[in-house]
Amino acid sequence: MALSAIRIVILLACTLVLSIAGIILILIGVHGSKVIALIGDFLLLPTVILSRLGVPVRIPLLHSMSPVSILVFVVLQSGYYYALFQLIHYVTERSRRKVPT
Repeated sequence: MALSAIRIVILLACTLVLSIAGIILILIGVHGSKVIALIGDFLLLPTVILSRLGVPVRIPLLHSMSPVSILVFVVLQSGYYYALFQLIHYVTERSRRKVPT
């Protein structure tokens, strides 16, 4: 599954939508259910892991950021979603090829 221009645009759109959803779920989970916050953490997993390791990474809309920091966030999240989508594609293709015995 090679990256074409349309797939890059779709990946960036998915990154934008899922990252905003993750931020909203984290905000809702802070004052509500921890399960909702965990779902938001999953959607923003690379950023959450780096922030817990002490790397000064911030989440947009929660903190004021410079344009370079926002670009790093988008690249990090895009790579995460690309790997996640590749894993889903691999698992579904592999399960389709299995022949029931």
